[in-house]
Amino acid sequence: MKNRVRWLVIGGGMAGQVHVHAIGRIANAQVTGIVSSKPSPVPGLTVFATLDQALACGKADAAIVATPNHTHTSLVETLLAAEIPVLCEKPVGRSAAEASALLDLSERLGVPIGVVLNQRFCAVNRWIRSLIREQKLRVRRITFDAALPSLGGWHAEPGQSGGGILRLLGIHYVDLMRWWLGEPDGLATDMAGSPIDHHARVELQFGGCSGHLTLTARGDQHGGPPRCVIEADGARIELRGPTIVGLEGLDAPAEVDPSYPDQWFGPGHLNLLVEACETLPRMGRFPVSLAAALPSLRLVDDLYALA
Repeated sequence: MKNRVRWLVIGGGMAGQVHVHAIGRIANAQVTGIVSSKPSPVPGLTVFATLDQALACGKADAAIVATPNHTHTSLVETLLAAEIPVLCEKPVGRSAAEASALLDLSERLGVPIGVVLNQRFCAVNRWIRSLIREQKLRVRRITFDAALPSLGGWHAEPGQSGGGILRLLGIHYVDLMRWWLGEPDGLATDMAGSPIDHHARVELQFGGCSGHLTLTARGDQHGGPPRCVIEADGARIELRGPTIVGLEGLDAPAEVDPSYPDQWFGPGHLNLLVEACETLPRMGRFPVSLAAALPSLRLVDDLYALA
């Protein structure tokens, strides 16, 4: 693979467009085309009607799958068979079993799969992880609160999404708590909504620390950056998205994330792609592999099983 990574983006919705615009900000990357039924999100970008048409051009070093969950399996299988490394939007499949089958195929063919878990790539979240690992932050409680508008379209169809707000949004914060604190030794959940969950409360236990997540999707909610409060021995951190809005008992980190292009698909999204453009040519892997993400996907499955 050349140092300049040529990306094919599959999906012309909001997520696909964010990927296109983010890659346009990276010096050693370019988008060679997008598979979509919609017009090009940027002037001059080639739009393909089907994935087969795009692959026939032979101009992609890697691909991003940013389509509805129920389409991920067939698209990823086709890309892996064509020996194209795949960066797939979370949660990869409608269940951990679907994701696990893709991981088996990836390992059998020797073609990598990565997962878009962009919260790991916000500088402030990495700072928190480093404090925990260096035992400079002894966490007692983490609380996440997030809201978004009512789920519609394929998001509200269980056969297509695999679940509601917990699977679609909660995976980010379940994964972030695992990334910070390790594997939980206790879990509980309470959900409401039919046929998919539009409200979920999750509690994870990590030894002497607890993690709490509250997610809500309602018509009167307009979304926005999630709130996170970390309470620790002698310290407290409050975040809105990737921005520190309250800090006690600690010095502010030297690096502060900008808000690009907004707080939802912010700096973590761009940072993930920057790192992918470095790790793929040098090491043949993505920053977050599907193998590394799979425990978080299984944890979400376990939480649904408890509900």
